Amino acid sequence: IDQYGSTDPEGRSELSLGLGEAQWRAGEIADARETFKIVADAAARSGNREHAARAALGYGGAMRPAVGLVDQDLVALLNAALEMLGTEESGLKARAMARLAIELYYSDRKEERVRLGRAAAEMARRGGDPATLAYCLNGLHYALWGPEFLDEQMSSATEVLQIAEEIGDPDLVLRGHFWRMGHFLEAGDIAAADRELEACVALSERLRQPFYKEWATRFRAMRAAFAGRFDESERLALEALAIGQRVGDTEALGLFGLQLFLLRRLQGRLAELEEPVRTYVEQYPAIPGWRSGLACLYSDIDRDAEARREFEVLAQRGFAGIPHDHTWLPAMNFAAETCRFLGDDQRAGQLYEQLLPYENRQIVVGGGIGYYGPVTRPLALLAETAGRTDDALRHFAAAERAAAAMGATAWLEQVRFEAARARLERDPDDAEAGLAIDECLANARSLGMARLEELITRMKLPQSIASSTPRTATLTREGEYWSVSFSGAVFRLHDAKGLHHMSKLVQRPGSEVHVLELAGGLGSSDRTSAREAEEAGLSMGADDAGDLLDPAAKAAYKRRLDDLEAELQEAEEFNDSGRAASAKAEIEFLARELSSALGLTGRSRKSASSAERARLTVTKAIRSAVKKVAENDPALGRHLEARLKTGTYCSYQPDPDSPVTWNVTS
Repeated sequence: IDQYGSTDPEGRSELSLGLGEAQWRAGEIADARETFKIVADAAARSGNREHAARAALGYGGAMRPAVGLVDQDLVALLNAALEMLGTEESGLKARAMARLAIELYYSDRKEERVRLGRAAAEMARRGGDPATLAYCLNGLHYALWGPEFLDEQMSSATEVLQIAEEIGDPDLVLRGHFWRMGHFLEAGDIAAADRELEACVALSERLRQPFYKEWATRFRAMRAAFAGRFDESERLALEALAIGQRVGDTEALGLFGLQLFLLRRLQGRLAELEEPVRTYVEQYPAIPGWRSGLACLYSDIDRDAEARREFEVLAQRGFAGIPHDHTWLPAMNFAAETCRFLGDDQRAGQLYEQLLPYENRQIVVGGGIGYYGPVTRPLALLAETAGRTDDALRHFAAAERAAAAMGATAWLEQVRFEAARARLERDPDDAEAGLAIDECLANARSLGMARLEELITRMKLPQSIASSTPRTATLTREGEYWSVSFSGAVFRLHDAKGLHHMSKLVQRPGSEVHVLELAGGLGSSDRTSAREAEEAGLSMGADDAGDLLDPAAKAAYKRRLDDLEAELQEAEEFNDSGRAASAKAEIEFLARELSSALGLTGRSRKSASSAERARLTVTKAIRSAVKKVAENDPALGRHLEARLKTGTYCSYQPDPDSPVTWNVTS
């Protein structure tokens, strides 16, 4: 660049534009922006309209806004470039308008961004350049991204995909598939959404670009949670986080947090996330969805005062502070759940009226990284809170149908329980509703939905729905088989460890039995005490299976923390608040993960003791046996799911309202 000196400033700017593009592709974002800023300042002095626009677009980089932020420097550069370009139409002007529409996404200038996005697409269409049109349609898509423009968003995403395929732009092809997947999901077309997801995964693998692999992996994590495969979902979410961290994606940790929020909620572990969610509330004031999630978190853990405090902030001006962007439906969903928890019938009516126009939608987060069930579910909760029982039952029935059609296993169980609960509140003699709750409990335990299990076990089913007829079950070992009977039905099962464990437990109703006794490590007693286990040398912590983190893993964690500390220092020196906040959040997250694996002195915690290994083995065996029983006799299977408790101590807890008498021969 220096060879041109001061005699050719135009040539110098042209080369600088190329340098900025190269720096951006290499991941040198700060250097690239500085280069583009220098070109923009020079163009402003010389009056070079083209260079001003290209520099502003280069400074903007990716065709998407930073989450929850508006880059005011970029907005200023784009506005200056548009003023210089004047009234004459051009492809460059259309791109600048589209990029400005994108950058205004998290501002309060919704009407302006929609107007800019539409005008840019129309100008590009008149210009006749397919690449520019695809760029501007992508900008329009961002400008429209919210609940009221779903059809127009689908149309623009489809056109982006078609143009990208025609001009051979694989990046835009993948972006088109990403958009369409999220829209099909929101519209409730799971088959079409899955086709788009498959296309995303296949193309991301072919392109071998980490950013696209990160997003495809994140979508796969959503889909696994959707189907109730929580362990797989968490593994994929962590994999996406790792990819994002390697490529310097500053949004990776926040997006991981969104996915973890859903998982921990279903698992009944949402309290673990209070601190990071509070951090996100402070970090992203333009995204009230985080505050709504915090209110819901406090509701889940029964902290009324804190839930009310956050809810009152959301409820100001009739919830007008929640912007109608892609976070609106999730935020309103959490607000509805908090409203139900607080029993606020007045606000329930306000929320209900605002959500009702979207009753045929599904609640999708981040274009497809999270799924929270059909909109009819919060509508039902709100109607129930407002005392409109008939409306609540109608919405619950619709929500059940929608969740079943989507194959949303976890959400189907949640809705079935809530619907049955509402029916019992209206008619305590509804035996079918009582049976549905019993089935939900069994399924919640099978899926690992601890929160739903807790909600169900808190309930006391009306005595009127329990059978007054004594029930008898037999469990008889016959060589390599067990004969099982219940209420007249008889079937046989192959011998298995789980059946032996079950037979011991049902013969000692109400007694807690240590897993080591069930596994054969201790003698029997009415209750095997922890002291007895310790004397046998088999207590929790008496031996172990090694460190939770090996030396290489600990070193990797610490290296990443060192890198983040350096990144934080650099961000603070450059006054880059967004980058600094992201680094701080990741440092806190990794520090918590590392501390959970280390003791106070820095020594590694141990992973699994004999009792812990026995607990896992016994639990797996019992669940397998109960599953086989349920396949032959669903009623007995549901009873065992509800009454058998596993853990370090296992037990069979009789149903006081409808006891079963067991006759066991082993």
